[in-house]
Amino acid sequence: MSARTISCGVVLLDPDGRVLLAHATETTHWDIPKGQGEEGEAPHVTA
Repeated sequence: MSARTISCGVVLLDPDGRVLLAHATETTHWDIPKGQGEEGEAPHVTA
């Protein structure tokens, strides 16, 4: 059986409805803030 990996992210809006983006590490694109959880970490904490 293969191990499962969970990645969580958030969509943050400012008062004008603009979306917060972060520059993705080692890439040329932008993405929503997200990350990979630690073992036993709740998804809302990861996000």
